[in-house]
This record gives sequence, structure tokens and C-alpha cells, in this order.
Amino acid sequence: MTLNSLVDQARVIIVLGPGGVGKTTTAAALALKAAQAGRRTLVCTIDPARRLATSLGVTLGDEPSPVAPARFEAAGLEPSSGLHAMMLDPAAALDRLLLTAGRDPELTEQLRRHPLYRAMARDLPGMNEYAAVSRLHELVGAGTWDLVVLDTPPTTHALGFLDAPRKMLRALESPAVQWLVKPYLKAGRLSLTVLGGAKAYVLRRLARIVGTGLLEQIAQFLVLFETVIEGVSERIDHVNRLLSGPQVSYVVVTSPTTASVQETVALARQLERRRLRVDGLVMNRMHGLANLHRVDPEDIAADLARRPLVDEMPASDQLRLLEWLSATHARFQLLARADQRQLQWLQGRFAHPPLIATVPLLGEDVHNLGGLSRLAAYL
Repeated sequence: MTLNSLVDQARVIIVLGPGGVGKTTTAAALALKAAQAGRRTLVCTIDPARRLATSLGVTLGDEPSPVAPARFEAAGLEPSSGLHAMMLDPAAALDRLLLTAGRDPELTEQLRRHPLYRAMARDLPGMNEYAAVSRLHELVGAGTWDLVVLDTPPTTHALGFLDAPRKMLRALESPAVQWLVKPYLKAGRLSLTVLGGAKAYVLRRLARIVGTGLLEQIAQFLVLFETVIEGVSERIDHVNRLLSGPQVSYVVVTSPTTASVQETVALARQLERRRLRVDGLVMNRMHGLANLHRVDPEDIAADLARRPLVDEMPASDQLRLLEWLSATHARFQLLARADQRQLQWLQGRFAHPPLIATVPLLGEDVHNLGGLSRLAAYL
């Protein structure tokens, strides 16, 4: 079984999974597979990914960079101009969102220069993920790409981009925020001196704790944000429809270790709670199926005897080598069977069985297009 149908038909592939299982490399291999099939493909990452940049031979930035056809030729592959890569820049994406969402360019620029705006962009939980997925929405909507492959952070943060839009909207529309903002909107000025009544009393008491300047800065920021909230809400709605729509496929990359398998099950459950499902599963670093077949020590000895270097060794060394190889093969058999059991157990945990691709434990690290192409062949 392979992921060919996803690579051929999906508009967006979002790659999820635990850390350290080859997720970024797999995302790049999927993108390469699509580009080699003639699809104009963009692979992008939320996290800075040196491995991705090194493998593709590009400098990652907030704008797509083409993988040069010469890189394909150097790897012995058919040249292609359809593969691009980029790293999503949350700060740039947030600025771009404000420019498109704001009704008043002057007020939007005031918001962008406000000190609390930069603090929010840098430190507010989920903001990076939201800005990144908002940029993803732009890239898909532009119609430039047949396929966009998104490499996400490890599982503990991977679903942040799914939740961030709703969390952001709930926070901005919360009663507490509106309670603070509305007096200033009604007064038409950003000063506590123009307010009266019980609300002004509470705000002045709060100002004694946090300082009048800070309180008014917060209120000013929220009032300015009110000028873009309608546009932001529309974008959030569009992003949510994209993420839950039929053109997006979710692929989970994992490995046959117990920790990775359990993390994968938990991830699948979280997706199901969001009414999403795993469309593809990549079980990476499997000990080869060939190791499941028993090899007789006599066959190993016969093979060794045909090798001149071994034939020249003393008989005692040949015997020790034979014993070591036999024991190593037996250990690999145990590992291969254990990997198969993990895969079979994991398959039974999905409400909707996904497409499954198994990738063997490769003999060398994947660090260029040639390595990505070899990996893509298993997908």
C-alpha cells in the first residue's frame, strides 16, 4: 500500500507526528514525489528546519524558493522546475493578515506599531501557529500550487495550528475584553479621566495595581484591534473551513517504538475529536521484512566461504564471525517481528483505516535529493 492517491489528488497534505521520527524528511519526500509526477508543489515548515533546507539545497524564507533543476540532475533525477520550499514566518504572516483585515489603513498601521502588538506576536500562545496557518490559507487560495505540503512541529505542539484560530477569536470576543474595551469606544478617547460610574471606579483601582499607563496601553491596543476584528474573524472562518475541508489530507509519520506508537494513537484521537481523521500513516524505520525469514547458519557459512577476504582468515576467526553474524541475524528477526506487531496493533486503533506506507531502516542518512527520492519510492 502507498500514499499515491493522496499525492496525486490532495490540494494540501499536513504532516503530523512525534518528534525524531523523520517527519520533516518525509514531508520533503512527499513533495518531491508529487513534483516528479508533474504537480507544482510547495513544501513548507513552521519550525526552522535545517534538514529540509539541506536536503533540497535552498535557503528557507517566508517566500517560496525553487529547487534548482541542476539539483535534480546532480542526484541523477529527471530535472523538474515544480518543487519549491519555504519556512512560514509568523510575524510576517501576522502583519500580512492585519493589512488585509483592517478597514482603516492608518489605524491598522497604529496597531502594527503598538508595543503590545509585537509582544502578542512574539509571546501569545498559539499566535505563531495561527499566523502560519493563515499564511497557508493564502498560499492555497492563490492557486499557484497543485499541492502544498505542510511540515508541523512535534505532536505536543502539532495541533496548535488547528486550535489557534478558535482560541484567538474567543479571547478577543470574551466578556472580559469587551468589558474593558467598550468604555473607551463609547467615550471616544483612550483615557480613564473621561469615564464615570462603577466601571471607571474598578478600572482606576486596577490602574493603581498595574499602573495607569499600562492599563491605557492595553485598552488602546484592544480598541485598535477592534478595527480589524471583523476581517480577522472572516479569515478565521475561512481557515477553519480549509482545515476541515476535503482538499486537506492529514498524514501521520511515526516509528515502531512503543512511545511513538502511543503518541500516534493519542494524536489520532485528538484529530477524531475535531472531526478530522488520519488519511495516511507512514511507519518509518522499520526493520526489514527480509529479516523475518530464518537463515540457516550453514547458508551463512557457504556465503562467507565465497568471499576471498574471509577465506584467508584463520579458521577460528571464521567460526567467530559465523557465530556473530548468526546471532546478529537472530536479533534482527526479533526486532522485525516486534515492529510488525506494533504496526498491526496501531492499524487496529484507527476508526477509519488510513493508507499505510512502511519505510525500512535505511542504511544512510537522508541529506540530499537522491536520498529523498529513495525514501519517496516507499511512499
